[in-house]
Amino acid sequence: MHEIQAIWGYMIVDDVIHVNNIEESQLEKYPDIKTHLHYVNRDSEDGKNIIICGKQFGTFDYDDKYRLTKLGYKKSFWELPDIFRYTDISYCGRVENPARFKSVDIGQEFVVSNFNYKEMVDWLIDLGVEIEPNLWKNRDVVKKIPISGIISNLRTEDTERGDKMAFAELNADGKIYPLTFFPQLWSEYSKTIKNGADVSLEVTEDTARDKPSYIVRSLEIG
Repeated sequence: MHEIQAIWGYMIVDDVIHVNNIEESQLEKYPDIKTHLHYVNRDSEDGKNIIICGKQFGTFDYDDKYRLTKLGYKKSFWELPDIFRYTDISYCGRVENPARFKSVDIGQEFVVSNFNYKEMVDWLIDLGVEIEPNLWKNRDVVKKIPISGIISNLRTEDTERGDKMAFAELNADGKIYPLTFFPQLWSEYSKTIKNGADVSLEVTEDTARDKPSYIVRSLEIG
């Protein structure tokens, strides 16, 4: 039998705590942090360690629905639901093609970000996770930020599937917003979005990037 990768357990993340920049309020909220090895060894480690906190977590007994490895492929090639398209998975990168996604070869904990909360909660329920009532309603499902300005430095790239996506900057009253247009939106507006275009956007912050960046969710041409 070939080795496969599968979902062993889960945690719904409430807080991500950087151990070398920890706040007193976080220690009060999560007193057990003081016994965590990352905290105990914080002075001798490189300063990049984090502690992930959450009150909803658990493990699964194996079933095919928890399998990640795509049938007929090596174990690090995953087949994911389409709700993972354009999400980010720590250590692995952005998911452009969930039907054939290349994960890292060895991994233990992966954090998924930039997803739709309602779709993710529905998927977790299908896996058998007991979700707090109205969990996704208690969060900003798509933290949309309205901004208007002028497009510049527009460029396009091909995704792994061969679809076109775009990157640009938006000058909004002197503040520069780096933008990402995913393929579905870009295919709709690629003929009208040009450098110098005056646009009104709704964006969400791209939390997987080290530098501030914004994903375009909707737009109107001025």
